[in-house]
Amino acid sequence: MFDGVKLRIQGRDQQRLRSHHLLSWKPKGVDTLGRERYVARWGAFTFKGDATRCTQMRGSFHQQHHGGENWADFTRDHFAEVVASVCIALGLHSSTLRLANLELGVNILPPIPTPDVLTCIVLHRTQRPTPFREGIGIEVLHSAYRFKIYDKARQYNRPGELLRFEVAVKKMRTLGRYHVATLSDLLEPATWIALQGYLLARFDELLIVQPGVHAEGLRPAERELLARASDPNYWVGLTKGQRSEKRATLANIYTRSASPNLKATLRALIASKLQELNNAPEQFAEDGPRTFAPTGNDLPGTPSAGTERTFSPHVIKGAKVRFEGTGKEVRRCPVCGRDITHQDPRSRVCSERLYGKEGKRCRNALSNRSLSLRRMDVRSYPLFDQTPFVTFLR
Repeated sequence: MFDGVKLRIQGRDQQRLRSHHLLSWKPKGVDTLGRERYVARWGAFTFKGDATRCTQMRGSFHQQHHGGENWADFTRDHFAEVVASVCIALGLHSSTLRLANLELGVNILPPIPTPDVLTCIVLHRTQRPTPFREGIGIEVLHSAYRFKIYDKARQYNRPGELLRFEVAVKKMRTLGRYHVATLSDLLEPATWIALQGYLLARFDELLIVQPGVHAEGLRPAERELLARASDPNYWVGLTKGQRSEKRATLANIYTRSASPNLKATLRALIASKLQELNNAPEQFAEDGPRTFAPTGNDLPGTPSAGTERTFSPHVIKGAKVRFEGTGKEVRRCPVCGRDITHQDPRSRVCSERLYGKEGKRCRNALSNRSLSLRRMDVRSYPLFDQTPFVTFLR
């Protein structure tokens, strides 16, 4: 589901990546302040920075997993695997990489040829689609995000039909309600479910006309609406209330039509593919769900006898332990230990609405603790690597 990302590099990782042995930096002109810029490329990623720092990482985990292409399926398991391999290779941790841009979408087999689907997309809200320069798709531009709907098979010169439906988020505040701030947040199963809902909600806002609908038996007003439905100017000229009324009338006409509803079919295909990509880990299939808990064994610097180990500063060993009880994951507040399973899946501490001042106290304690660790990282060199502890507080 996740494809292109732009990540902000923070703290000491900026200096470390600037001199990393995997990155060959090359000068790339100067910025607006006259400082010399540098660029490095590794795998499916491009790194940007200045003479002493790497400040940005941009690319596609999808392409990194599939060797430079992104037409094949990319599941949640695949995403977790490639994020882990990239972070280990570069000595990073997903919780320290802040999201600046994010692309999420799916590739589906359309019910009609992809070029015919593209001509049926009239508007998103009041924005008209504009064609790609390559002529393989369309995009709908908004200030905070944009749609990209295009022929993925033609992009890679593959046989058959393959339609890409994607939303590219340019301003992360658009996803603020989903608490998506770092790369680590994208690894959460609840985040996948929430952002699948976001993707479908944006799809529902598209105005897609139905091809092959006959006007026989329709009233004059319905015939006029059917004839003008493909004209973006007609819809933009209406008020918000008029557009809502006309769209409802048009949907009713399509429902009464004998031909299959194109928009409903596309939505069902997208929803089915999203569910398929958000697969359950294979190792959980036989013996039920598990959670990750640190063991404290085989930490870096204390390898077991007779084995060779590599050291990555942000990686700890863990064990999988079965959930107790009914099989449902038990979530506890990291501050007071109260069971918060019944709260919103995105909540991290006790709810202030449910527990009043006690909930507020837990929230402030977690916030202050994280803030202190971030200040330590900026102002001084800590005595130990605190990143694993920040990870578990998340």
